[in-house]
Amino acid sequence: MDPDLIDPNLVYAKTASGEEAVLQRTRVVQRNTRMVLILVDGNATVAELCEKTGNPQMTRSALLELESDGLVDRRAAFDSVWQRGDKARRHSASDETTAPVSEFSSFGAKEQTAPPPSSAGGSGASDLVPAREETAPPPAKSHPPIVHDPSPSESGTVFLSRAQAGGTPSPVPVEDVLGPLSVPQRWRPAWFAGERQQPPVLVSARRPRFLITWPLLVILLLLLPVVLALVLMLIFPYLNYQPAVEALLTQSTGRKARVDALGIDLLPIPALRLDGVRLEGVGEAVPLAVDTVRVQPVLTTLFAERMLFDEVELSGLVLAPTTFVELAQMLKSAASPAARAGVRHVSLSNTELALAGLTIGDLRGEVVLSAAGLLEVLALHSANRDLTFEARPLDTAFAIRAEGLKWRPRANSPQVVDSFLLQGELRATLVTVDRMEFRVFDGLLTGKAALRAGGDSLLLGEVAFDRINARKLSDALGLERGFLGEGTGRLRFSAAADAWPSLLSTLQGEGTFTVKRGSLPGIDLPEALRRAPSVPLALGGATRFEQLSGAVRLTPGFVHLSRLNLSAGAMQSAGYLDIGRDLDLRGRMDVEMRGRGERTALPVAISGSLNAPLLKTVER
Repeated sequence: MDPDLIDPNLVYAKTASGEEAVLQRTRVVQRNTRMVLILVDGNATVAELCEKTGNPQMTRSALLELESDGLVDRRAAFDSVWQRGDKARRHSASDETTAPVSEFSSFGAKEQTAPPPSSAGGSGASDLVPAREETAPPPAKSHPPIVHDPSPSESGTVFLSRAQAGGTPSPVPVEDVLGPLSVPQRWRPAWFAGERQQPPVLVSARRPRFLITWPLLVILLLLLPVVLALVLMLIFPYLNYQPAVEALLTQSTGRKARVDALGIDLLPIPALRLDGVRLEGVGEAVPLAVDTVRVQPVLTTLFAERMLFDEVELSGLVLAPTTFVELAQMLKSAASPAARAGVRHVSLSNTELALAGLTIGDLRGEVVLSAAGLLEVLALHSANRDLTFEARPLDTAFAIRAEGLKWRPRANSPQVVDSFLLQGELRATLVTVDRMEFRVFDGLLTGKAALRAGGDSLLLGEVAFDRINARKLSDALGLERGFLGEGTGRLRFSAAADAWPSLLSTLQGEGTFTVKRGSLPGIDLPEALRRAPSVPLALGGATRFEQLSGAVRLTPGFVHLSRLNLSAGAMQSAGYLDIGRDLDLRGRMDVEMRGRGERTALPVAISGSLNAPLLKTVER
């Protein structure tokens, strides 16, 4: 329909859906349409709405759209029944000789009044107004209008015409004359007629009684066994069955078992909880201790000869080299047909990996079992997966593989290893690393190592490093003065001690190194050659060089740098330097400066500390 063809006298009212759309902003998204919907109040005409918005075209289009969506509905374009009855009452009260009453009105006394003469002479509307000439009976007292209470099959409130008042009432639907009535128009004549009466008191609707329907009853019957089962699990006397559980673990694992407490966990999945589980080792093996074990049995095997656990979660387990062997043997024992309990899958949480003194905690993972129930892969990873570890059983050892990406040795460590890869074998007391790659300090470190733990700990290995950033290495060692350059070299090392904590303090090694395009902070050899101080002085500054090479020897007490050769353009220097455990320095460099036909050579003694070196010249 064309919006320009809308009758400006039409009155729109909100439907129930329209009232709901006003409260829910998502029902009507367009701003203009929502504004028009809010302005519709059931009294304003289309022309008045256009005047309020100031945009007639937009208002008519919005009304058509709202009407098509069922949010507004049309009302009569003239006065409502309430307004007509009010006007008729005031008119009859002010004038004794009332004018002919409207053919559709039922308000006031029904006096017999002659119809006004019609110029057309036709019947017209006279069929609704009596035209008899008899003398009218005395006026009766004003009485309420005759209101017909429609049956459910009728469409609305019905009024009687004056022509039908004297005979058998013939209901005439108001909708046939005035069009459809709104709810207020239907209710208003029932309590308003002749004289205004008090509106009826509205009583709040009665709250519906709660009724249990068949679907609700079925749901309650289905939930009742679940609730009863949960209550039973919470109050069940588990401690009475602790000896039976310990006996079952002992028979299935081949290790004497002890359990401190039993309980139940409902979340995330209902499972039986065993606290403080300890499995004694065979011979001199270290006992296997687990803080918490959660088991989820297969319900169909609870009363069978062999109970099967679908999931076993071990929490608080410390994985040492001997633990790998013990765990593999226990799973092998549980997979035998004679065992009274079997396992399908084992998961690990809050696990700690301890290999030869190196401890990494807060790991989680799983134990993948073969079809026969034997240990196939033990996989661990950190919480953010920056570290992964795998162990696969071999004939007499475990093949291990560890990888890291952006890994920190400690939780709050400022040092970050860009990536690393370790591959080797794990035995009860020996760890061998056949392949070792570390990308750290902007360079690459490769090599291999072997570590024996126990009463006589031993560490052997060799590494090669390339393009190591000397400044980042200095920061990692905690040096105040950062050395510059890129280091390359090789180093063989070894250490032996009674226990792992004292192993690093006995570290020894030998190797060679070369540093290119760097500087020695605090050791200003050109300035010492120029000033030639006879007493140790802190000259500050630095010695920039193109290349510095030499040999390195590590001992428990100091680092000895020998065969040092420094090249810095016209300056050449050679000598040695010892760095003590407290970073104290002791050394000598023979400095030679060559110019145009000139040659200056002078020995320089170095003392003080690595963070505050002192230099002085000495005689040859």
